[in-house]
Amino acid sequence: MTPQLLEQLVQEIYELQTLMVTVATGEARIQEKDDEYKQLYMEVNLKLESLQNEGFNVDNPNSFRSLWDWYNYWSAHLSSYALRRQYVQEVYEKVLTPFENTLYKHRANSMSSEELIDDLQRRLGQMIPEPQTSFKFTINSLHPKIIQRCQQQFELGQYDDAIFNAMKTVEEEIRARASAEPTDLGLTH
Repeated sequence: MTPQLLEQLVQEIYELQTLMVTVATGEARIQEKDDEYKQLYMEVNLKLESLQNEGFNVDNPNSFRSLWDWYNYWSAHLSSYALRRQYVQEVYEKVLTPFENTLYKHRANSMSSEELIDDLQRRLGQMIPEPQTSFKFTINSLHPKIIQRCQQQFELGQYDDAIFNAMKTVEEEIRARASAEPTDLGLTH
């Protein structure tokens, strides 16, 4: 597994998610996107199977081989656009998070291909991590969305701004998961 192939896989997963959300929120018709989705789904599935064959502990979390399969699920179980978006985000979260964290670490530290593989295996639960005697905080300890939004301030030592932006990210995620409006600030129901 090279960094370029992992980047490509992540990008293809994002494209699948986009297609799923696009049809589930009425932005496009299934008939217009289903062939594209099926092709992309097969490519992602083959790459995930290839990772399995290389010894990585990763499965394809998406069981919808077509957008019609996805439609049958969302129409029976997910009544709102927000729930559909949330479901699509969560379905790939277990594979995207380790992939993105490994790629971030690779970009930040210029890891070799062997180090990238070791890091990805560890993140996917293949290897037992070394026990820590104490916790050492690094920005890589955070969720990728927080890293993306706060890394620059953190690296510049602007910790107040980094913390503020991190909390804004958490607030936005909570609002999205609760299907709240952007104007719903500090409200309890």
